[in-house]
Amino acid sequence: MTISFNDDDRISRLPDDILVDILSLLRPDKAARTSVLSSRWINLWKHTPSLHFNGSLKFEQRKCVKMVNSVIQSHKSPTLKKFRITFPLDRPDSTNLLTRWLEFAFFRQVEILEFDFHIYHDCLPQRHFPEVYNIAPRSSTLSEFKSLKSLSFKGVNVSGRAIEFLLRNCPRLEQLIVSHSQDKTSKIEVCGSSLVLKHLKIAYCSALESLKISAPSLTSLGLTSLEGVLLENVPMLVDVSVNCDYYSPISIKKLFSVTSRCISQLETLKLGMLWFPTRKGNDELGTFPQMPKLKKLFIEYGPFDEATVTTLAYFTSASPYLQEFVLENKYKNAKPENIRMDDVAASGRFRHEHIKVFKFRGYHGRPIDDAIVACVLENFVVLEKIIIDPSGVSSLDIFSRLETEKTARESAKQHLQPQLPHRVELVIL
Repeated sequence: MTISFNDDDRISRLPDDILVDILSLLRPDKAARTSVLSSRWINLWKHTPSLHFNGSLKFEQRKCVKMVNSVIQSHKSPTLKKFRITFPLDRPDSTNLLTRWLEFAFFRQVEILEFDFHIYHDCLPQRHFPEVYNIAPRSSTLSEFKSLKSLSFKGVNVSGRAIEFLLRNCPRLEQLIVSHSQDKTSKIEVCGSSLVLKHLKIAYCSALESLKISAPSLTSLGLTSLEGVLLENVPMLVDVSVNCDYYSPISIKKLFSVTSRCISQLETLKLGMLWFPTRKGNDELGTFPQMPKLKKLFIEYGPFDEATVTTLAYFTSASPYLQEFVLENKYKNAKPENIRMDDVAASGRFRHEHIKVFKFRGYHGRPIDDAIVACVLENFVVLEKIIIDPSGVSSLDIFSRLETEKTARESAKQHLQPQLPHRVELVIL
């Protein structure tokens, strides 16, 4: 049964293209349900330019697969701006499904393609990547990739040859993300003078041995390991993020060795789990390079000691025009050693005349946390805002985490607010 609308139904009187844009904001299955509203709505959902299928639990995958297949069978739009599939996929017919979904996306000249299968590990189908498998390509194969601007493969076991094939045959590709690819991804070359690639992220590829990058338009790079990384022609690279885990932290020496060609041009630097030299290992800090263009610095740390503070002081002194400094602690139970914060502050190395915003993520209200804020207030002489964010503790269950965050917020109000000069705003998230 359909529902008829009276003259007050202004939404149904909108032009088709506007209604289609509205429907594209809904999940495909929900957009399809609008077909029962009236004859005016029956086919509108079939022309949405963007499709996003989302599921979070493994037991939902049968329902999700059925929904994807049903929608793409009925969909009528000749082109697609975005096609995203995000749910766990672990089925015997996974390769056939992936082939079908790729065909649907490529035949509609998709611009943004994102596959995130969480636990799925399989290779890309031969028919769309013939060169990778040393077979003759179909005449239409290469033209199917021409419209692609952004590609994200998460949980797809894609080889280095497949990545290089895509780079050669996607002349408009500006963003490439490869994450959680396992045994197939051992060697990758992102090279070419004609590449328009601007954003590259290679993350959690456990078999990766070497990554060579020569991309003249690249502006941002995200990595989870620096082993085997070689940066050559990257004149536009200004944003680097390296997010390692607790068991393989980033060595300062390795960091500066890999980024030597671009360190002086960086504007944003994000370091997850930086390894801080011990007091005896401070030789690494002796050759600290200057970062004259750096505007934002993000550092995640584990156990905090005097060497940590000393290293942070070197980072700030090497970045004379830094404007925002983000410090994050994810480890609630870390027990810092006795730190002589006064000695560090008195040395003058921590003093900075351009930092306006300091964000402390993982603030827990411990004495060391308050001491860090006090040091910041004393040495960041033009500071305008301190942001306290107690979230980010990864080692606690949800209830303990919420209680810890509540206590931290109360501590920040009680201990930090009285310390602040009038020029500094305190924001507690």
